[in-house]
Amino acid sequence: MKKRAKSTAVARFGKKGLTFVPMPYGGATWNFSLPGSKINYEREVGHDGLRSSVITSALCWVMRAFPEAPVVVDRLAEEQWLPVQAHDMTKLLRKPNPFYGGRVLLMATIMDFCFGEAFWLKVRNQLGELTELWWVPRALITPKWDENDPKSFITHYEYQTIGAPVDYPVEDVVHFRFGQDPENPRRGFSPLASIFREVYIDDQAANFTASILRNLGIIGVVFSPKAGIITKDVAEKTKEYLKKNFGGDKRGNGLVLTAPTDVSLLQYNLQGFDVGPLRDVSEERVCAALGIQPAVVGFGTGLQQTKVGATMKEVVKLSWEQGIEPPQAICADEMDRSLLPEFQDNISLFRTRFDTTVVDAINETKSEKTDRVTKLVAGNIIKVSQAQKELGYPVDKSQDKYLREMTAPAPTPPNEPAPPNRIAPKDEPAATGNGGAP
Repeated sequence: MKKRAKSTAVARFGKKGLTFVPMPYGGATWNFSLPGSKINYEREVGHDGLRSSVITSALCWVMRAFPEAPVVVDRLAEEQWLPVQAHDMTKLLRKPNPFYGGRVLLMATIMDFCFGEAFWLKVRNQLGELTELWWVPRALITPKWDENDPKSFITHYEYQTIGAPVDYPVEDVVHFRFGQDPENPRRGFSPLASIFREVYIDDQAANFTASILRNLGIIGVVFSPKAGIITKDVAEKTKEYLKKNFGGDKRGNGLVLTAPTDVSLLQYNLQGFDVGPLRDVSEERVCAALGIQPAVVGFGTGLQQTKVGATMKEVVKLSWEQGIEPPQAICADEMDRSLLPEFQDNISLFRTRFDTTVVDAINETKSEKTDRVTKLVAGNIIKVSQAQKELGYPVDKSQDKYLREMTAPAPTPPNEPAPPNRIAPKDEPAATGNGGAP
């Protein structure tokens, strides 16, 4: 057989691997600017977007749900991943530093991660051992590289402090990225970067409604005499008399007027000021960018869908599958790369994951589990002892067997005739105590 010719790259450089470093602003770029508008909506809503109620409402649900699944470390033993109890890394994640716990660390991390990237700083002792983890706001830390070196990807991270910026080596930073930003592959891509205009619409709709309610004067009732003109002093006294005798707990009392008077109740129609449909669009777009359903946040557009479609439990499970579990998998991969080697030498035998089996919102309830296991036992699929173990009951060794139907007919032995069938005579009278007819 004829041998294949070596590739040009192998012929020139041998078997040594080549390092490819993407350029941050070189070549073709993707334009994410909003078409048909010269308004800087990003500046209008704020660069962080945390002043918008539609964003913070969705972020709060994600921040509450994300830490529900604890971080665990598994070890590969006999081709099976088994959780390591009390691993040093999980201990550190539960108590990352003296000032806040692991849940707060994960909540702050996922908040920044929803905007594209999040950062942890490692703190070491004098021996170089990792002792603390600190969350750093994404606006205060930036990956840096040598612009004169084309092979340089990230050389260090620059942390902005009150004084001069501080440089941190790459090995002292855990950098979580949501994909890669096309304009700068060293940074993460923000899923919320393209919805500034929708957020601006929601903010302006809220401001419009608040201004209408603040500035629109509403008059309850109008009394006008049919003949003549009353003085201003009499009008004020009449007004105070009506407020005193027909307001508060005295509402509904009878009134007798001594002169012909017209009484008018003013009615207002505020439907023309309804901006609810405009706000629904913003809610849908923000939740779609984060991968969650509007119903779990409590938005009206999502609650309307749950009345005619899926149940709330199904909506919550869908939000977990699309909006929580993918970021957890990304963060677990990054911890495998830049945090687990601090505790293990052979990292190929270890992995990091979020244990979602303990999350009640996406797993079956106790009654559902009991019904499922009971059906498996009744169908002779699992043994009784297996059902006891799965349901958390003490295992009875005598029940290490399948449950058989007590009403099942016994099989007929081979080569043995079947017993004759006795056919009762028709219209046979039943016996009575005195021998007579029944």
